[in-house]
Amino acid sequence: MRVIFSDLDGALLDPHNYSFAEASEALHSIQSAGIPLVICTSRTSAQIELFRGQLPCHPVIIENGGAVLIPSGYFPFSIPGTQQRNRFEAIKLGDCREHAIVALRHASEKCGVPVRGFSELTTTEICELTGFNADEAERANAREFDEPFISLDPERTPELLCALEQTGKRWTRGTHFYHAFGPSDKASAAWMLLKFYERAFGDVESIGLGDAPSDIDFMQLMKRCVIVRSEFSPMLQKALPQAELAAWPGPRGWSDSIGGFLNAAKTRVAGAKVYACSCASISNRSSYGRDLENAGSHFEEYNDEHDFEEWCSGPSAAGFRAPSPVLHD
Repeated sequence: MRVIFSDLDGALLDPHNYSFAEASEALHSIQSAGIPLVICTSRTSAQIELFRGQLPCHPVIIENGGAVLIPSGYFPFSIPGTQQRNRFEAIKLGDCREHAIVALRHASEKCGVPVRGFSELTTTEICELTGFNADEAERANAREFDEPFISLDPERTPELLCALEQTGKRWTRGTHFYHAFGPSDKASAAWMLLKFYERAFGDVESIGLGDAPSDIDFMQLMKRCVIVRSEFSPMLQKALPQAELAAWPGPRGWSDSIGGFLNAAKTRVAGAKVYACSCASISNRSSYGRDLENAGSHFEEYNDEHDFEEWCSGPSAAGFRAPSPVLHD
């Protein structure tokens, strides 16, 4: 079973115009091959709705691991604790945004480093900083779990980040902003989904693609990972020495790397049957369930609360939840 985990901004999406036009052919290829594409993003649930019908319908990790959105009926077993949200079943993993806002304010006051959080910005200011239109800006600010922010004294940013850690909160750096959040991150959410895929299909051949420091944690879990070129590439190469470096930035580099992944996989497993579903086949009942309904007791319905809690805490136990490094601008 092959599964692709990918960041959005700066990787699949162009960091300037937010287009994935250059990756359209690669997206079509992975959908035709029935390979799930799991999005790992700092974007909100409201922003993800803008991609309805444009990207394959598979699980999405939002707000740096604050929650996992799984298309209804996607896996051939039930998952406890989910909440219905439009076409998705949501698993909440993170703390509420207000906690991050309070912690960020406290850290700023303690170290004397001024900061502007997303919650303090007007829609016009968000548009100016991101290039979003008004609707996109409002969706970006409809956050539930993390708080993007800008340090107004870049030279003293490390002091601010250390003070934020002392509040018990975590932080990461994305393509455009720093983010403050609670205990869950992209890695813990990705680890949970990997376990779901393994339960349904056995061994998973995973590939992760990202361009920013916020992607390092989930890429460490992947059997293969690709750094999409950006200003952060040297930092990611140090953290991920085994990773491949895409030839180009943005969706062009993403597309080229996916093409290499697909070609290599064809060589290794020519003729192997791929058990996966495409966006068009997911409705009230997943095609995963239809393909595997006679596959035997290995795919028995999942209802074990204890195992679910164990999966939620897995990355921490595995040692992936290390203290955030202090990154310098």
